[in-house]
Amino acid sequence: MANQALTVDSVAAADTVAQIIAQCRRDIEAAWVHVEAARQVLRRSRWLYERWKQQLAAANTAAFSDAPARRRPRSAGFVMIPGGRSGQSRRRLEPV
Repeated sequence: MANQALTVDSVAAADTVAQIIAQCRRDIEAAWVHVEAARQVLRRSRWLYERWKQQLAAANTAAFSDAPARRRPRSAGFVMIPGGRSGQSRRRLEPV
């Protein structure tokens, strides 16, 4: 009797494992379909990326070639902030 119960439990467990494996295989197959679709999108948009890269390079060289060297920022993202109140402290005065 105990042997029969063990066999039934083993069959049920094997069935569950088989279902999980089948679901994993379906998920993996769907993921590969998505990967292939993404590769196709990248292949189709490669020309656009190359065009943007050329335009950006042309714009950067044109912008920096006209500016004098001493006023040229260190990087394209560098922002100059004018000096403010240099004589005032930012600390709050303690009440007397």
